[in-house]
Amino acid sequence: MEKLSGMDAGFWYLHGKNSPMYLGAVLKLEPEGGCPGISAAELIDLFTARRGRLLALTKKVWTPRLGIGFPHWIEDEEFDLDYHIVSDPEPIDPTYELDVRVAEFLMAHLEKDRPPWQIRLFYDREGRTFLIVKLHHALLDGGLGLELLSGVVDLEPDFHPDTASSRQNMPSNPPSVKTPNPVDAGLESIIDLVSGRIPALLNLKRRVSEAKNHPEGHFGDAIGSLFSGTKCEISGTLSDQREFRTLSFPLAVLSRHAARLNTTLNNALLSVIAGAMKRYFDERGLDPIESLVALVPISLRGQEDGNQDSKNRLMGMLVKLPTGSQSAIERLDSTTRAAINARKQADSLGSEVLFELGTLVATPLISLAVDFANELSLLDSIRPLFNLVISNLAGVDFPLYLLGRRISSIIPIGPLAEGSGLNVTAYSYMDQMELGVMSCPRLLKDPDLLVVSIIAELDEVDRFEVTV
Repeated sequence: MEKLSGMDAGFWYLHGKNSPMYLGAVLKLEPEGGCPGISAAELIDLFTARRGRLLALTKKVWTPRLGIGFPHWIEDEEFDLDYHIVSDPEPIDPTYELDVRVAEFLMAHLEKDRPPWQIRLFYDREGRTFLIVKLHHALLDGGLGLELLSGVVDLEPDFHPDTASSRQNMPSNPPSVKTPNPVDAGLESIIDLVSGRIPALLNLKRRVSEAKNHPEGHFGDAIGSLFSGTKCEISGTLSDQREFRTLSFPLAVLSRHAARLNTTLNNALLSVIAGAMKRYFDERGLDPIESLVALVPISLRGQEDGNQDSKNRLMGMLVKLPTGSQSAIERLDSTTRAAINARKQADSLGSEVLFELGTLVATPLISLAVDFANELSLLDSIRPLFNLVISNLAGVDFPLYLLGRRISSIIPIGPLAEGSGLNVTAYSYMDQMELGVMSCPRLLKDPDLLVVSIIAELDEVDRFEVTV
């Protein structure tokens, strides 16, 4: 059995009735060379042929009784690609229907006794294929998701499967990772308690003490930044409904804007979303808000630490986005300074604190608490930890192909956490920046207005010229 890391288990147990922890993407494939749309059977054969690259997708989560031990990844003894890859034969109009299908698909809960992922295929009347991919956050973060994607796609339009694609060629399940018997499960839970949770408590105490005594002294600011989000319309208790919108624009727009202050592409994106939120609140006739707090994930892939086996290698920083009356360049400057400060605060705690905390508290009680808070609408009456999530994934600047078809766009999808009604996830593909905007209609009342606001902010940023 493969034990989930503290952070992976945290995502597994944070999964709530109205806050499923699914992330994913929408891939649009063009029917080049007269090729028809991809069928579910073709994709199943591809996954079968390349199963060696996709072994993580054959495992499900086993959860010990009482929650004392850690959940583990075990081989699904009845792994069935026909469950994981399905298609809808009726053609859709992507202009009006695709966003609805994405929102519905991402809110549909997967069966917990199967590997936590699924792909649904849709087609339009022009022969395009739309793949909606959904995976549980416990299985991967955005960085690992891109690695898994590389195991499926090709760099050239000519398709050559790794092996003869036949479902009979799927390897048998290793007996070492099957569901443990009750005696072994009980013993494993005791071992987890002694070797996992108790040391995590001691390590967490030591790491917090080290952070408090750090010479740069950002620990107090980091603790003070918790639950510093602004009480406003987009924060509160989530409903069981979602709205999804997409937006694509030239990556050069952000690059030019970032270059004006020699800052990062990520900071430029944050400032654009900040400006868009100001426009959104203004158009809605709401009271002015000076700032919103964004949770911004930070990838730790490529860094050396004690959590190399975790499928989620990330930490988060809480960035105060300026949403007051500022020019685009002033907002970019304020956002850059806020992001630098937030990174210092996150570094003062360190990624190890999050991993130790997850190891300590990741139990089924977390799921119960999330649903309990949702049922009583508790998050409507308290100050949020953050108002929205903004994530930026580095993509590729060359075309990708799937089964000989060119992928013309890759739109990312991020989950909503209880208390926050908006997730904006960005992915750069070729020369475009693709945005996936997931929201809860109970909190973000007008997602179309938000998209219009982002476009208006981008238009102002693109027309802006620095004068000295």
